[in-house]
Amino acid sequence: MQRYLDYYTPSSWPNPFEIVSEGYFCKSGITLVLTATLINKNFITSENLTFLVISNTLDGSDGLVLLDNGLVYNFSDTVVTEQFAIDNSVVFTKHVVPKNQICS
Repeated sequence: MQRYLDYYTPSSWPNPFEIVSEGYFCKSGITLVLTATLINKNFITSENLTFLVISNTLDGSDGLVLLDNGLVYNFSDTVVTEQFAIDNSVVFTKHVVPKNQICS
């Protein structure tokens, strides 16, 4: 899968509308759109969000995943995982980002 976003620089991340409009549907773009949806539907109430930059050792994909209350979102398509995701990935870095940065 092609990479459209610089997952190492949160200040450069586009908002969810830009991601959809421009078709930035890489792992990181999908994670950010998913995060905005979860915030909008009040599934995530934390003021700060934790994103991990990972390489999935099972399928070779890399990018952002959301870590919230022990759950990992977008490690693999359509599945919310727990410790399994961490155990089967290499974590390169962690970002703690204010919620309003994702939904602005």
